[in-house]
Amino acid sequence: MQKEFGVLELGSGNLRFATVKMSAKMQNMTLFKEISYSGFCDAELLEENHLAESFDTILKDFNKNLNLIVGIPAEFSGINNSNYKIEFAKPTKITDKVITNFLEKFKSQFLFDKYTVIDAKIIEFLVDGKKITNPIGTMQETISALITCVYVTTSFLSTIKTILNGLDIYNIKYVLTPLATNLAFLTQQERENGAIIIDVGFTTTSVAFSCGDGLLNLTSFSLGSAHITAEIGEHLHLNYNEAESLKKKVLLNIDPSEVDYYETENKGNYLAIPARQVNRIVKAKIEQIGKIIKKCLTNFDLDQDIEYPIYLTGGICYIKGALDTLNYVVGKDMEQITSNQINLDRPSLSALDGLIKYGVNDINKSKDNIFKKIWAKFA
Repeated sequence: MQKEFGVLELGSGNLRFATVKMSAKMQNMTLFKEISYSGFCDAELLEENHLAESFDTILKDFNKNLNLIVGIPAEFSGINNSNYKIEFAKPTKITDKVITNFLEKFKSQFLFDKYTVIDAKIIEFLVDGKKITNPIGTMQETISALITCVYVTTSFLSTIKTILNGLDIYNIKYVLTPLATNLAFLTQQERENGAIIIDVGFTTTSVAFSCGDGLLNLTSFSLGSAHITAEIGEHLHLNYNEAESLKKKVLLNIDPSEVDYYETENKGNYLAIPARQVNRIVKAKIEQIGKIIKKCLTNFDLDQDIEYPIYLTGGICYIKGALDTLNYVVGKDMEQITSNQINLDRPSLSALDGLIKYGVNDINKSKDNIFKKIWAKFA
């Protein structure tokens, strides 16, 4: 069994790659690379003709004999939640294999013209009309479950697969990035009761409502931290790097006076720009993002009597005061989340960490199944 694997995250502005090696007691990230690329916006790859070159650059040191987990962005994905039921000819003991076959049969019923099914996750099981977390080990005549079917735009998936195959990489597993993030950062109890993770990235934002091991709702829109930078640049006539430098200095939690200013460098000279003006520009864009997030949550049609935990991650978290601004606009008390792993404890790396943990869990499940098979022979 392989205890080493690679992870490739397709961010909306950056590609991130890591190699992870597992030992008996811990996991080690043996390689990490991050490069900027044209990315995507409005569900379209930008400068697609340069994507192969970017993949070649970031995967240059990858051992192609290993498995590679590729995170699929919400922008090119969708989910379908359905109740599915199988009846057995006689009472049958429910095992991991039975559940795996159950999910494969569920996935096989979905045939889309423009989409490809890549995964299915169980939200909840139903036994005798009652919700249960895990029926494994019980005897049942039927299995019934609410299942999340994850599908991806076929043209996008074909582009990614063709490029990777061209690099002699064939052992690929495609994983929905928001699903991996939710599984990694939410506790089992939170997933059972329902919780939300919002990832405001470079040019896109995803909003995912998690329940069980699946997602009940998923949506995304093309607005992110890069749009805040662009807004600063447009209003203040700065280039992108100057505007980005200025954005990192913004403090939205203070009320600057007329004489307060931020400094940014322009062609070797330092510019003093009124802090009030910059804050207004940044705050207005964050409020715009917040209004769309609020609309997304409204469209989820959540139980209004339940205060579901809402967590925020992504590049917007680097802006001091962004969380408070979003909380005010959305009308919810969101909390910021970051990884507790060394070298991954940045909001922009939450998605990568989620994909890594997804891979680790896959290996651990395979290991558990092997032990169960060995134990069964002696039981």
